[in-house]
Amino acid sequence: MKQLFILLILSLTFVSPHLVEADPLSANIIRARLGIKAKDWIKPRELIQPGEKLQIFVTPLSDVFVYVIHSNYKTAQLLNWKKVHGGQLLILPESTDFYQIDGEDKKEEVTIVVIPNSHSKLDQTFRKKIVHHSQWKALQKELIEASKISLEETFPKSPRIAGALRGPSKQLDPGNLPITSGKTMVVKRYELKIDNRSSYK
Repeated sequence: MKQLFILLILSLTFVSPHLVEADPLSANIIRARLGIKAKDWIKPRELIQPGEKLQIFVTPLSDVFVYVIHSNYKTAQLLNWKKVHGGQLLILPESTDFYQIDGEDKKEEVTIVVIPNSHSKLDQTFRKKIVHHSQWKALQKELIEASKISLEETFPKSPRIAGALRGPSKQLDPGNLPITSGKTMVVKRYELKIDNRSSYK
């Protein structure tokens, strides 16, 4: 009986570290495959032509809310807001529809926010759908800062920093989009410079 009791203590001592081992950071990390496609996947800073048609693709790895905000640096508008389940592919505006660049502005910006719960500040800011750009810019900066993963918080098996992609994908399959990670949320900003020279061709 004494020998059995000793063996039981040794067994618990050996196993317990594995039972309690956990990564507290990983529970706060949000991951999603996301991109904007014209003829190909566009870069975070891209020169595009008036009339180009765009679709937004988001595939979160967990249940989230997705906000898409557009700005022409004068006003900002909430283009879409949806709840999306983990692994579900979201295509905006629709799989058979597109956003189109009208070319009236020199620059436009699209920001994708992926977050576990609806965001009260976003909801309040875009209660009227369209707001002044400066009002959105202040909130955008706050969201970007909140999503950053510090160097001390990077994963052993995943050395990338939040918001950084693991290399561009040349394939058009949204399942091949690189994963973007963020602390408590993912915020991805695309700056689109409009090539109005094509209008004179």
